[in-house]
Formats: sequence, C-alpha cells, structure tokens
Amino acid sequence: MYEITLICTHHSELGNCNASELFKAIFWARPDIIFEEMQVAHHDFAYRVNEPTDLEITAVKRYLKNRNVLHIPVDTYPTPKGFVEDINKLTDAIEHSDTSEAKDLMNLVNEHSAIVASDGLRFLNSDENDKYMLEIDSLTEKVLIVLNDNELFRIFKMDMQNRRDREYEIMQNIYRYSIEYPFYKAIMLIGAGHRKYIISLINEFQEQAELKLNWKPY
Repeated sequence: MYEITLICTHHSELGNCNASELFKAIFWARPDIIFEEMQVAHHDFAYRVNEPTDLEITAVKRYLKNRNVLHIPVDTYPTPKGFVEDINKLTDAIEHSDTSEAKDLMNLVNEHSAIVASDGLRFLNSDENDKYMLEIDSLTEKVLIVLNDNELFRIFKMDMQNRRDREYEIMQNIYRYSIEYPFYKAIMLIGAGHRKYIISLINEFQEQAELKLNWKPY
C-alpha cells in the first residue's frame, strides 16, 4: 500500500528523452494514480485537446489508453504576477551577455542538454544531473554579479523562492490526495531540476507526516 515512484523528466522531447521512453517507465511502474507537476488550468486543457503537447502529457495519454487511472495536477502554487515577463527578461539579459561567465553558462547548459539527449531518463534521475543543476544556478548567479543589475538579481531570487514554494505545495498536495484517494502504486512526474530539493522534502515529510508513503526513486 502507498508505494510511489519518483520519475524526473524533461518537459520537451530531446533525443533519448522522449514520450516513448517515459511511457515505458510509467508502464513499468504500473501506477493506480499519477501525480503530475502541472497547473490545474493547463492540465484540464491539455487532456481535452488532441494536439502535441508536453512530453509527460503525451506519455500519460498513452498510458490512459491501457488503464483508466486518476491523474492529478499537484502544482497549485499561484504564479506571481508578471513572472513570465520577468523570467524572459532575465533569460534575455544572460543570453545577450558577452561575458566569459555567460559563455561558461551557455556551454554548461549545452553540455547538459547533450547528456540528456544521449542518456535520457537514466541521467535525469541521477545525482549527476543534480550536480549540473546546482552548477547552472551557481554560474547564473556569477553572471548576474558581473552584470551588477539589481532588477535581474531580484528576478533570480524571486525565481529561486518560487521554486521552493511550489515544491513544498506539491508535496503537501501529494500527501493530502493520498489520504483522500488511497492507492497501491503511484508515480510522481516532475521536472528533473526539482529532484534534489524534492528528495529532501520527501525525507522531511516522512518524518513529520502521519501517513507514510513508500517512496522509490526511478
């Protein structure tokens, strides 16, 4: 009872990280319930239309043809006003920077993408991927130090805090839904950039929550 497999993904197809491979992972886990890192509005729309969409949705739709199971969006933390515009501004500033730090960052991002394309889910669900994520955040901060722009720093810190708040609410939702909808096997699909902190939250919730879930890494 209450076995849940954590499967970390990439939201778009990239080489061997694709919907077919994710479907195989989902089919292997044989979940009775699927928790998805997705906003409710996007979730409702995505499963109504028959159009290409996120990698995860494509794989889950294929699984639902074989088994009629609950699939629940658990990313319910509200997006801050102007968040998308702010992130686009931050990304644009970094991509157009000609500093050596920005070039190092772009090289690291490209290196990471190449490994994802080659090794797929195996890499995304590894400690090695976590190290890349930490280094990407560290290099991003170094670029911003060189650019010395208070507004860009504000956006960066806001983005980091928003991630932590979203991750905590996602975990709260999973435990709440697990009480409401008891299951034998479940999976949690979430972007691999969240993996390290989600694992720390799993340990925290396992100590504090009354309901004990049997978490398994993919």
